[in-house]
Order: sequence, then structure tokens, then C-alpha cells
Amino acid sequence: MESDRFEDFCLAWFRARGVRLKVPGQGGGFASLAVREANRVGGGGGHGQKGIDLSLRLEDGTEVVVQCKRVKTWGLPETKKAIAKERKRIEDEVKL
Repeated sequence: MESDRFEDFCLAWFRARGVRLKVPGQGGGFASLAVREANRVGGGGGHGQKGIDLSLRLEDGTEVVVQCKRVKTWGLPETKKAIAKERKRIEDEVKL
């Protein structure tokens, strides 16, 4: 599946009725929030998106960004590594 088609698949999944995300809640713990809106970012397929493929709006107004990755396996270690890499990129961009 081509990257644009995979992003379309992910977008359709997030737009499906009843999709909920577990997100960190206020005061600790997690909240399960429904996805109310899902949109593609930029032109798709890595065209200047800086790793962001989709933008989601949750029922409480929170915006969540998604990077669609086609891989054979993905687990907690890969998730932690990806988050650390993105945090570093963001920190590097905002340094004056």
C-alpha cells in the first residue's frame, strides 16, 4: 500500500464512529475521549509536514497529531523512542 493510501486508511479509521483515544487526564490517570474530527495535514506523503500526517480534535477540544507509519511490528520501546525523538526535535526548534 502506498503511503498516501495508508494515510487515507488511517484517516477513515479515525473518522469512524465510536473511535476513542486514551489520553493523559488531569490529575493523573487516563481519560477515554471520542474523536470528533479528523483531517489530513499538508499534502500527505511527507510534503513538509514535519512528521505530522493527521490532526484529530477530541470531544473535549484537545488537538492530537498523528504520524502514520507502515511497519511490520511496533511496541512500547518503539513508541518511547519515537516520542523522545520528536520531543528533541521540538526542543531544538524552539531554542533561541
